[in-house]
Amino acid sequence: MRNQATTLFNKRLHALRKEKNYYNKFIFNGHFMVFLLILLGAFIFGYGEWLKHIPTNINFALIAAVIVALTSIFPMRPLLKEADKIFLLPFEKHMSQFMRHAILYSYFARILIQLIIVIVMFPLFYNINQHNVAFYIWVWSQCINFSICWFTLKMAMVSVGT
Repeated sequence: MRNQATTLFNKRLHALRKEKNYYNKFIFNGHFMVFLLILLGAFIFGYGEWLKHIPTNINFALIAAVIVALTSIFPMRPLLKEADKIFLLPFEKHMSQFMRHAILYSYFARILIQLIIVIVMFPLFYNINQHNVAFYIWVWSQCINFSICWFTLKMAMVSVGT
């Protein structure tokens, strides 16, 4: 039965990806990708120029903490449907495996956004801290620690539910 939970999750994930690919075809069709590349280039150039003249009266650590905290708050995507309340009742004792897959999917789907934010903010903190990388590594390790603790708690909650 646990294998059926994995199969069900994989089918739901495949259906979700198929739906996203269908709509992404319309979103990224045409000149939108060219526009995004030009926008990315303008951002990189502007950010590089701004880093040469960073204002000193702004608390960038607080702003970065709020941004990373907001990106770490995300809903879990269980990939369940409304009809599952009725039709998966006999399968309920085997749903812990399904929920583990859902937690893993939710976790790794969101971690990419946090990684991009950390990469974008690295030059800012590198310049603010007089080119000291040790502080940045410490902050990043704390973020990883927080993320692993959250993940462990979620997995423990699913294990208790079995």
